[in-house]
Amino acid sequence: MSAPRGARGRVPAGPIAAAALLAIVFGAALVVLVRTGREAGRARAGRVPADSVAALADSLDAWRERARALEAALAARPALAPEDAARFARLGLADPERAIRAAALGQSALIPFRGVLGGTMRVVEARVLDDHWVLAEFEDGHVAGSMMLEYRVVPGGTIVWRRLAAYLD
Repeated sequence: MSAPRGARGRVPAGPIAAAALLAIVFGAALVVLVRTGREAGRARAGRVPADSVAALADSLDAWRERARALEAALAARPALAPEDAARFARLGLADPERAIRAAALGQSALIPFRGVLGGTMRVVEARVLDDHWVLAEFEDGHVAGSMMLEYRVVPGGTIVWRRLAAYLD
């Protein structure tokens, strides 16, 4: 049995036609939601399209290169201003930045943590930040940490140290 047709051969509008149209719209929406859900599931599962992975890898490489350039610029920059270096030289330090760094490497007594598993804590790296502070890294071969040191140079070239803060990594 076929549906009665109107004057132009179309199915007349009514509850059945409205229900059919509604089913088509909801079906299309369901297909979109399922596809979107699959794509989100792939992203959560770590399955990202290859072109996205390549773009992210390129971006990461660019950021790493910028970090290397900034580290090189920071390492090349003298920590002490010329006037501070001259003042410390007048107080008895021949090469102030090098002398301060070397003295900081010997400040293991300021490390507030004991070594573990028979290790002995020692300062392994020191970075002179300016005419007052040094950032020192320490370790015992098992655990490591950092400490912020304050220093002052007294006449005769003696460096007096004080630990401001320390923590284990």
